[in-house]
Amino acid sequence: MSYPLITIAVPVYGVEKYIERCVRSLFEQTYQEIEYLFVDDCSPDRSIDILRCVLEDYPERRKHVRIIRHEQNRGIGAARNTAVGQCHTEFILHVDSDDSLESNAVELLLEKQREDDYDIVSFGYRRIWHKHVEEYHKPNLTSAQILSKLILARRWAGSVCWAMYRTSLYRLSGIKVAEGVNNYEDYSVTPRLAYYAKKICTIPDLLYNYYYANEGSYTETFSEDKSRQCIQALKINQDFFCDKEGFQAALDEGISVVVFTQIRDALRNGWHKDYYREVRSIWFGLANKSTNRLTRFDRFILKIDNYFI
Repeated sequence: MSYPLITIAVPVYGVEKYIERCVRSLFEQTYQEIEYLFVDDCSPDRSIDILRCVLEDYPERRKHVRIIRHEQNRGIGAARNTAVGQCHTEFILHVDSDDSLESNAVELLLEKQREDDYDIVSFGYRRIWHKHVEEYHKPNLTSAQILSKLILARRWAGSVCWAMYRTSLYRLSGIKVAEGVNNYEDYSVTPRLAYYAKKICTIPDLLYNYYYANEGSYTETFSEDKSRQCIQALKINQDFFCDKEGFQAALDEGISVVVFTQIRDALRNGWHKDYYREVRSIWFGLANKSTNRLTRFDRFILKIDNYFI
C-alpha cells in the first residue's frame, strides 16, 4: 500500500447541518490514496459524531482518516495551521466543512500537477446561493509572481480552498495564519504561498462548491472584531511585501480595496460610529490609496464625514 500523495484538510466547527454533504464528497473521490485531516476546533454540536457516522459507510477510507481535536476553540486560522503541521504528504487541499468537492477533483488536480511538476494548481469554483448559482472559471495563469500580485490587489479570488498547494511552500517559508486572525486569514497566506512557488497553473474545471446557505459561517457574520482582523491581515501582507521589488502597486491597491470594504461594512452593519471614523481615517492616511475601483456612492461616502449617511 502506497502512502497518500495528498492531504485534504478540513476545519470543523458548528457545521452539523452541512458536514455530511461535505465529507461524502470527500470520501467519494475517484482518487483513492488520500489522507484526510479533520481538525475539531471544539465544535459545540454533533458535527464530529456525524462525521464518524458517515465514515462507517466508507470503510476503505478509515485507514487514512485522522480527527485531531483542539483542547479549546482557537478559530479557523489555528485549525488550518494544525492541519498543515500534521500533514505528511507532498500536497495539501483545503476544504471548508460546509462546502463540497466534485468527485473527480483530486484526480484531475494530480494529473495536471504531474504534467510539469507544478507547486500550485488552481481551479474554478461555484458560489451556490438559495436560488441561483454563480460559476467562476479562472483564466489560465502560469506566472507565480503575477498570481501573487493579483491576489494582493484583490483581483483574484484568494481563498486558500481554491487551489492545491505543495506542502513544502508552507514549511520552507514558515508561512502560517496568525493566531486569532479568522477573517481574511486566506488573504494573509495565499499571496505569500504564490510568492514562493516556482511553477503554477490553472485548470478551467469547476471543482469546488462554495455554499452560502450557512448563515452562521464565519464569513457570513460581521462584527467590529472581524473587521479588525481584516486590518491585521493587511498588516501581515504589508510587513512581508514592503521590501519586495515590484509588489508595491498591487499591495497598495489591495490595501485600498480592503480598507474601503471595512468602511462600507461599518455603515451597512450599524457598527459603532467611532470605529467607522477609525477605518475612514485609515483610508485617508494611506499614502498611495487607489480610487479607480470605487463606485459613485463610495466616492460620495468619502466626501461626507457623517456616520448617519
